[in-house]
Amino acid sequence: MLRPREFLRRFWGGNPTSAPITNLTAPSIVGNWVRANQNGAVFYALASTVYNGRLFIGTNDSARVYALDENHNLQYAGQLGSQSKIFTITTYRGRLYAAALGSNPLAHVYRYEGGETWTDVSPNIDFIDVPYLKEYDGRLCAGTALGAVYCYDGLAWENTGRLDFGGEADSRGSDIDYLGVYNGSLFAGTNVSGRIYRYDNHTWAYAGKAGPFDVSAFAVYDGVLYAGTNLDNSVYRYWGGTSWTPAGRLGERALRQLSCGIRRSAIWRHRCGQRQRLHICRWA
Repeated sequence: MLRPREFLRRFWGGNPTSAPITNLTAPSIVGNWVRANQNGAVFYALASTVYNGRLFIGTNDSARVYALDENHNLQYAGQLGSQSKIFTITTYRGRLYAAALGSNPLAHVYRYEGGETWTDVSPNIDFIDVPYLKEYDGRLCAGTALGAVYCYDGLAWENTGRLDFGGEADSRGSDIDYLGVYNGSLFAGTNVSGRIYRYDNHTWAYAGKAGPFDVSAFAVYDGVLYAGTNLDNSVYRYWGGTSWTPAGRLGERALRQLSCGIRRSAIWRHRCGQRQRLHICRWA
């Protein structure tokens, strides 16, 4: 799996494409970008979301979580067990959840209780890896390694089934890298030959291929579902059934997350937004 260099910036206005984006060892102010962390912490920012007015950041620093407030104060917010890194952090029913990658010990999903405290909400399930969490149909769903999706209703987890991958699973395993929701269905992007699956009526069905590489992002724009791939940085448009067509390529960088905003009727990607400011973790 591709590794990110560390990019974390706060955008204060102007054209996002005009300001240089540099790493956290650069000067604290570069063009319209202001360095967000001020306490000397060094880590890769792998996932982030806004919760209770702070930006929570999941890292590769032994699955530690940090919280950034409006005054640029970066505070330690606990650790997910003894895992290695966090690739997904999100909110569900007003609470903050995160999950980690880890094979020894196996991964679990955690809920934030405040301060530096996290509670394991999946103590009886060993996920191996949890690359992504997504709310769907009132439940929090976890895409995992080995091609299974588990959904949590706040009390218990249900295994919704394991994807068959059409016999194309390779030596890297059969991981679900990303989950998205579109037209009432849950979509799973995998690391197996661009294969995508759709879940509705309690059943998983093959939904086509978005190119030959890992599907690492989904976004809905103007009523259309798009998928992004992280090895060739391409975007594909969904036409229904199993039909996907190329919709362009976003430069040479690896695409890990694809979000949509309106800017001159174009698609642009960002990590997360809060009021008029944009926090960004950019892959390199």
